[in-house]
Amino acid sequence: MVLGRVSEVVHTAQGERYIPNYIENRLKFSPYVKDVAVLGKDRRTLGAIVCIDKETVGHWAEMRGISYISYADLSQKPEVIELLAAAVRHVNATLPDGLKLRHIVSLHKEFDADDGEITRTRKLRRNVVEERYAPIIDAIYGGQQAVSMKATVVYETGETGVTERLLTVKEI
Repeated sequence: MVLGRVSEVVHTAQGERYIPNYIENRLKFSPYVKDVAVLGKDRRTLGAIVCIDKETVGHWAEMRGISYISYADLSQKPEVIELLAAAVRHVNATLPDGLKLRHIVSLHKEFDADDGEITRTRKLRRNVVEERYAPIIDAIYGGQQAVSMKATVVYETGETGVTERLLTVKEI
């Protein structure tokens, strides 16, 4: 069975081989997951940064009376993080022990081609994501339960502002 290109094979600190893209695509079978970046190269465990599908998760939240004001707000609701954890547990059930995802962070925004995080064809630019979200990766592997992320926002007027969000690190 071919799971990906040889150039995409990554190793954990224990020497387990895996293809992040394979696990990412399995997670994207969930209607609640739009994008995901699996982390773990040269690390003891695997983790992931997950971007929710706002439309599907928004509908799910409305059906349960969970109110929210923005993508960032919705992505950090405890119920939504648990929804993502359930999707991860489902995929974990099919993976060998050393390749199960142990931590996830629901990102406060979607990966964006304009920010260089993904290509126009929605392929993940792993090096950009790992560089831009280094504080999240450090929090996952540093055993933190939350991480503060600052983001620059460009408004329609051309003015810029900075938002800060506290993101939950969920242990699976």
